[in-house]
Amino acid sequence: MADLLTTRQDESIQARFWDRVDVRGPDECWEWQGYRDRYGYWQVRTESGVKAASRVALLLASNLQRSDLHALHSCDNPPCCNPNHLRWGTPAENSADKSKRGRHRNKAFGGFDNPNCKIAPEALPEIVRLIDEGVLTNGAIGTRFGVTHAMISKIRTGNAWRSQVEAIRVGSTPTPETAA
Repeated sequence: MADLLTTRQDESIQARFWDRVDVRGPDECWEWQGYRDRYGYWQVRTESGVKAASRVALLLASNLQRSDLHALHSCDNPPCCNPNHLRWGTPAENSADKSKRGRHRNKAFGGFDNPNCKIAPEALPEIVRLIDEGVLTNGAIGTRFGVTHAMISKIRTGNAWRSQVEAIRVGSTPTPETAA
């Protein structure tokens, strides 16, 4: 897809964009049918890079292009491209909106509660034991437990799983409920 400035002026490019959107009634969500990233956000490839489909839809509808603004959804539906459900917002407004809707990466979404967590609750004490022994590399420990060496490094340095590791080292076992 062409650059966004050109997109607004080129009807064929606009038609190609809207052909990938399931356009419904004015109050319904219009879901993007194209590429989706690993976080569930729908994206459009443009000459100037990859853009969120909702951002492109809002750009086409509003003629405003400011790189410092985000496309915020009133419907809380990431693939929605209905301009009636979208508005421009600052990064701070976007962050507050994500927190209010439970989409923000924070303590409540960390540890064992994170849907991307690959460490089983029963594996963490063993990981900590192996780290403390200092015999195996981060890569070797990561391979054994199906996680990256970078994750083991974060556990080792206290940049991840800090409270759980401290609990293990003082003798209590972390549970999914105490992991944050």
